[in-house]
Amino acid sequence: MIKLTNLILRGFGQIMLQNNPYTGLLFLAGILYNSWLLALAAIAGCIISTATAYVLKFDIKDIEKGIYGFNGALTAIAIYYFFGFNILSTALLVVGSSLSSILQFQIKRIINPYTAPFILVTWILLFIVHYLFKQPLVSINSIAGDTSPILLTIGNSFGQVFLQENWISGTLIFIGILINSPKAALYALVSVLLSTVISKLVSLPDSQIYTGLIGYNAILCAIAFSDSKRMATLWIILSVFLSLFIFEFIGLLGVIPLTASFVITTWVEKFFMKKVKI
Repeated sequence: MIKLTNLILRGFGQIMLQNNPYTGLLFLAGILYNSWLLALAAIAGCIISTATAYVLKFDIKDIEKGIYGFNGALTAIAIYYFFGFNILSTALLVVGSSLSSILQFQIKRIINPYTAPFILVTWILLFIVHYLFKQPLVSINSIAGDTSPILLTIGNSFGQVFLQENWISGTLIFIGILINSPKAALYALVSVLLSTVISKLVSLPDSQIYTGLIGYNAILCAIAFSDSKRMATLWIILSVFLSLFIFEFIGLLGVIPLTASFVITTWVEKFFMKKVKI
């Protein structure tokens, strides 16, 4: 039971690239504060995706680091978030979480997957269930009480990584990052502020800014580049601009962006860094 708990919490931590069970516990607490149902879904998804990795005999070291848990957790959250709690969504949760582990393994052979398995599985399920079979989307979420716009924006941005539009949830998530890596937490915080300033300058809707939809991909990008040995600040600034552009472009296509702009931005910049040997 202790080992299973450790695996689950590390899986939650890895959602934001933090291999720390205490960080994962605060992430889970953030989800639980906003929605107990989504928290249960996340736990179930993490267990199923991790179990899939065990059954298929994927690398045990990666499993113990939570590498095969976090995409399953995100996929499970997304399924209940978009489709609600019912027999169909529960079946999709099992299938989707398992599939995320398989995709994680396959993509990892080529490139660091980050949250790509979660994105692909969720997009596929949204297309099949919503667009082909016309199943309406719902949103299981609750919003914390009013606060200042800047606190709302920062908190919601951290929360939106887990599909939680709740600034208190986001605050717990931020503290989780701070415990494991103060440097990553600082860069993440700055990235939210920078993305907010840019969004205001180009007149993006306040509804996107204050709900955290603009900032959450920038947060993930900042964390991904926070350990860069050279010019980390430059790469993070560039990633904020690029992720914002990609997020808006995907939205114009009529697709729910999820964390796609983070993944694409990070892949592009990491590829360039490798080519120029920076």
